[in-house]
Parts: sequence; structure tokens; C-alpha cells
Amino acid sequence: MPYEKIQFNPQAAPGISADRLNHMQTQYEEAAADLSEHELEVDPHPQYARDEDLMSHLAENASEAVKGHVELATAAETTAGTDNTRAVHPAALKVELDKKVNKAGDSMTGDLTFVNDVSPLTKGIKFGDGTGWRQPFRLNNGTVIASLRDDGQLFKGTDTNTPYWHAGNDGVGSWLDADLLDGFQSTDFARGNKKYTVDELQNNTTLSAGIITNNGDGLKNSNGSVFKLGWWHVINMHHIDDNGHNAQIAVPLNNNAECVYYRNSIGGAWTSWRKLWGDLDLRINNGALQFYDGGVWKDVGGARGPVTTEYALSTNSTSFVTLVDITGKSGAIKALRLYRTAGSGYLAKFKLTLDNVLIINNESITNEIRPNSSTPLNSDIQSSIDGQVNWNFEFKTSCKVEFASGDAAYTFMAKAYIEIS
Repeated sequence: MPYEKIQFNPQAAPGISADRLNHMQTQYEEAAADLSEHELEVDPHPQYARDEDLMSHLAENASEAVKGHVELATAAETTAGTDNTRAVHPAALKVELDKKVNKAGDSMTGDLTFVNDVSPLTKGIKFGDGTGWRQPFRLNNGTVIASLRDDGQLFKGTDTNTPYWHAGNDGVGSWLDADLLDGFQSTDFARGNKKYTVDELQNNTTLSAGIITNNGDGLKNSNGSVFKLGWWHVINMHHIDDNGHNAQIAVPLNNNAECVYYRNSIGGAWTSWRKLWGDLDLRINNGALQFYDGGVWKDVGGARGPVTTEYALSTNSTSFVTLVDITGKSGAIKALRLYRTAGSGYLAKFKLTLDNVLIINNESITNEIRPNSSTPLNSDIQSSIDGQVNWNFEFKTSCKVEFASGDAAYTFMAKAYIEIS
């Protein structure tokens, strides 16, 4: 039945009849029955909940499993992220979200650091899976500065034909110019540490320029016959047009008795090997130029005037030492001087052999040839040996002068002036 409000008039003594009381009792019972009938249904008006339900709700904290009242977390608690009993409100959540990288696009204001990784090395930047191209490297204005192919090769900008070089992608098919230097092939430059056989060294058209070691099989003449045996370093000079105009210099690798040789190729034909003369072939001996001929040193031909050479030696040896030893020449002893470097006394002795004939043997000096003074030695030195003054010993093929000290306690100086014809 519908509820009917009882109106009491002011300043009037309330009066409740039995009918009224019965009517109120009936309304209460009907309301109680309605509540009992709908007790298990969801209340569409929770604000009108029964008093006992409201009190129970107010007395219980909310959790992941139980409904209840909650406390909002502070900013510090939100940042710490360790409290599981307080709720985060949107304002605090935004502060923390602003610190994270947005996968929809964002700007870094600090470094992105990858901690040390261990096998199987899974930490890093990933650009997705599958095949195709990716362009993750861009400037702020959107310009692509590098593209990434699915195999990991990096390319310049959006140009899929210009890869960045690394050692693993060098070679044919890499689109790279890494095997060139300023556009030149490696064959355009002289090379070292290359070994060729003696027959390969005969190539005078396409053999690359460089410093070459033969194969220990010597050198060949243009007709293929053997010129030299053994190991040689060969400097090969190659014409850029492969037209047979070449040159080679051969240096002995491990034979000090050998010389340096060279040859050139004119229009595809090698010349004979020619020797570069050195100290094994030429020498200056006692002022004379000599050449080595079949085991014998010979004077270079041509007219020349006499050459006077000074020989000097000091010793206190009582055994004879050699002052002069000339072979293969003619000339004369112009002067001879023996003197003690300190004190007086004439204890020196000497030998003189001319043209393999002993002229003076173990001769003691009775008169010093010239006193030890600061007077310059020159061609007018006079000597006195056994009464001979201004003597002049000539020789045709050889001259040998030896001298010794008569006493090991004394040092003597000997000088000889020899004129070579």
C-alpha cells in the first residue's frame, strides 16, 4: 500500500487512534517484506544502503580482492613505487609517465645506457624482425641519414646502392671502391714481398711493377739460358701500356761476392744483363785506380804522373811489423825516417825488400834519419844509412819495408815516402 504521511497540527495534542496505529504497523511489515525480497539484488541506489552495510564498508580498507575505502599515494610514494595499499591519482601518474620514453615518439634529454650484457647478448636496440629496409636514423627535420638493410648492412641516407664500408663487406659485389686508391687499381702501384719464378721474371709486358724475390732459381738471359744461379731481389719497372718497354735491376739476396745487374726491354725484347760496377770491381790503390780482372787487380790504362805517398807506423814490438807492402807497381823509395818518440838512442832496425829481393836485412839504425822535430816532412828529406846519403831505392813490381824496436821499453816511429810511377 502507498505510504501516507501523518500530519500533526501545531499546538494540538497529537492523537493516534487505533486505526492509525494499525495502519502504520501494516506499512512497516510490507516495507520489510519488500526489502527481504530484493536483498540479493544489485542495489541501483547504493546511497540508500542499509545502515549495517554502510558501516561495514566504512570500516574496511580496499585491497586487490576486497572492496573498501582507499588512501591516495603522495608524489614521493608514487615515485618510489613500493606501496601496494595506496592508490595513485592521475596527476602523480603523469609525472612518472613523463620520465619514460613514449613508444609513439619522444625526445631524449639524456644518455641511453645499456648495462653490461652477457651471453647470449640480448640487450640493445632492435629495429623489428623480418625482411626489408628500415630507416631509424633521422635528423630532427625528418631527413634520413642512414638506412638499415635486413642483413645489418648500413647505407648512406636513402640510397640503397651506397653502403658504409667495413672489412666484412669488402670485395666484389659490395658496390664499394675500397680496392682502389684515388681511382687507381692496386696493379698501378709498385708492390713488395712478391715471389716469382725465373721464367715469370722473363715477362716484360704484363708483370706488375714492384720489388720481387725470385724463387731461388736464378736469372735468365733473353734467350732463356741461365745467367746467374741462386736467390735475387729484382726491381721490376713496368710500362703502364703493357707495350714491352720494361726494366729490371737484380740485387744478390745472400751472396756478398756477387754484383748488381740490370737490363731493359725495348719493344718486348730483353737486352743482356749488364753489371753495375762497385768496390768489387774498382779500387784506389796507392793513389792508382785499378780494376779487378780474372782474379788480378790491374791498373786502369792511361798516362799519369808519379804519386808520392807517405806511410807511417809506430811500435815497440821487437818483432818486425810491415810499414809498406806494394805489389803490382813500379816506383822508388824517396825517403825513410825512423826515430824514437822520446829520449835518445838508436835501437830501431828494419828490413827492405824490393822486387821480392831482400836488400837490407835486420839493419840497425846507427844514425837517426831525421830528428824528431816539428819540421815538416817533404821530398828533400835526406837519410843516412851505412854512409849512404840521398839514397834512392827503385823497384819494378813490389816494395816491402818492415821495422822493429830494438827494445820493448822504447817506441819507435817509422815513415816512408814512396813514389809510384
